[in-house]
Amino acid sequence: MRRINYKSLRHLTFSVYIVIAIIFCFFLYYFGRREVKRAKIYADTEKSYMESLLSCRSSVNCLDAILLDFVNENDSLRKKELSKNLDNRITELRSQINKLAVIARNRQAHVFEDCIVLQEKTTLLSSISAAVSLDATAHPADMDLLINQDITALSVALSEIRAKLQKLFENELANVGIWQRQSLYFFIRLQFLLVFFFIVTTVFSLAASLIFGYALRRSLKQLSHGTREISTGNLKYRFSEIENDEIGSVMYDFNLMARKLEKQTEELQ
Repeated sequence: MRRINYKSLRHLTFSVYIVIAIIFCFFLYYFGRREVKRAKIYADTEKSYMESLLSCRSSVNCLDAILLDFVNENDSLRKKELSKNLDNRITELRSQINKLAVIARNRQAHVFEDCIVLQEKTTLLSSISAAVSLDATAHPADMDLLINQDITALSVALSEIRAKLQKLFENELANVGIWQRQSLYFFIRLQFLLVFFFIVTTVFSLAASLIFGYALRRSLKQLSHGTREISTGNLKYRFSEIENDEIGSVMYDFNLMARKLEKQTEELQ
């Protein structure tokens, strides 16, 4: 059986190790880039969602202030101005709620359902605001009663919208654990890849050590057999199939020594 070439075995072992390292680096780069991209998308979505919630709550607070000024105002011209301002703010809130619903489309089902309810409530606000403008032109005997009814309906609708927004805020606070897991996901995957790489390289090193040990034992047995042949007087013994490695150099030197001994023995005879 032909002896294993140590030099070729070393080169093969080193090449395989380099290939494993390159594959690991490639997967690490690929997964790292993918996870960073996913984390960025997730963070941008969360930021847009929270900004939309904050802008909606700010608009609701402005509507409350305008509504309070409208109730306390006695000047009809000022009331018309406040009514127009109220319409503009409701339109702005409606746009913000629509944007919030678009962002929440890919979130939990109950969150998107709450956003649909908010859209319905803002549509109701628009209708009530239009009714306020219409009732402001009604007969003076009926105007105050109609406007008071409209103001009450606006207050109730705003309270319901505020309650829904508060529920969405509380839901986001309850999902802090999900944010943390999302931010740590890449590092968990990195730990897994490092452990996997350690296991693969350890198994490969053990396998290479076993192969090296087996080849070394076979080579030493061949050298031991050669020395026994020479010691018993078989000076014609030579190693065949000498490889171009360290053990092969020893075998070559052994053959030279045996040849010289044989020649000296023949000269003495």
